[in-house]
Amino acid sequence: MEQLIPSNPADTSVSEPVNPSAVVQVLSPMGVEYVFMTISLFTAAGGLTAALIALVNGKMGFDVLAFPTALLIVSVPVFALLFLHAKKRELGQPALRQDPSKRRSTQFTQIVSFLVCLFTLVGLVSAIFMKLGGQSHDSLLHIALDCLVLLVVFGGMLAYYWRDEHAGR
Repeated sequence: MEQLIPSNPADTSVSEPVNPSAVVQVLSPMGVEYVFMTISLFTAAGGLTAALIALVNGKMGFDVLAFPTALLIVSVPVFALLFLHAKKRELGQPALRQDPSKRRSTQFTQIVSFLVCLFTLVGLVSAIFMKLGGQSHDSLLHIALDCLVLLVVFGGMLAYYWRDEHAGR
């Protein structure tokens, strides 16, 4: 439905047509798959990170590892299926690599991964300062290993999607 508004706000006569534009943009069908893939990727990364940090800190009990293991058992196959399906479609139709919905998902992944890495490093430096100031009794080795786990998992995601985003340009 076309609406008419005055060309001059002080003018009460109606002269120019206005076509409303959608405020909310919808995802492409492939974009929805990328959102599902992103959710399953972060779920798997969370499970892997939680399991590795628990192991680094010597917590190997069933009660500690049950949930991270469940996250991995469910999310890794879901991610793998969606990832392989997306790659197959992109190989068949290279233009899909530039799909705006795909790019939003991969850019979101890069941003979140960068933030996790950045604040992990801030936390490590803060822990070192607290240890030097005698305000912490935590083991710097365990803190450094916890940070290393986060940096490897989320830094790996960032590196992969950064390289993928910049490939072929």
